[in-house]
Amino acid sequence: MKLNLIVLFLFIFSFAASSPVAEPDELDGEEGLYERDSSPEHVQRDHKCNQQESRCEPGHWNSNSCKCNGKWCDQFDPHCNNWSWNQCKCIKKCDGPDRHCKPGDWDWNSCRCKGRWCDNYDSNCKTWNWDRCQCKKVCNEADRHCKPGDWDWNSCRCKGRWCDNYDSNCKTWNWDRCQCKKVCHQADPHCKPGDWD
Repeated sequence: MKLNLIVLFLFIFSFAASSPVAEPDELDGEEGLYERDSSPEHVQRDHKCNQQESRCEPGHWNSNSCKCNGKWCDQFDPHCNNWSWNQCKCIKKCDGPDRHCKPGDWDWNSCRCKGRWCDNYDSNCKTWNWDRCQCKKVCNEADRHCKPGDWDWNSCRCKGRWCDNYDSNCKTWNWDRCQCKKVCHQADPHCKPGDWD
């Protein structure tokens, strides 16, 4: 029995010794060849095809050919929330447009205002004028002390003739003299003819 075990052991040992072993130089050569070939096609072939390759534009990975049919970005950053596949770079992500920038003039790609900017913007103003960078006041009516036509509705103030003593009961108010222009039916006989106003 012992003799049989010894023969079996020697047979197994001799079989293992006769198996070919790759030389270290051969392995180094294959590894060096792999490192030199760093083209996207090579990298794609070495990956398993049953899942999307992260460096390939989403929706363009062909699992049959193990190739990317869209944009390929070697430096793709999976932590970027706003990756540009056309530019192969991370576009700065903005939480929201700056309130000092006129709505519609905010550039989401560069995260800066490319239009009208007002440092003094007041978010409490519901009628902000972006061209003048000021709050456009809303007036219910023109001030009666201002000459009709001289009232500026944008600034809610008089930009023309103003009379503090304006009398709304006077139907013939003279805005140039700030007084009521009386209407006479006839001249006073005590006044020299031609001198009556």
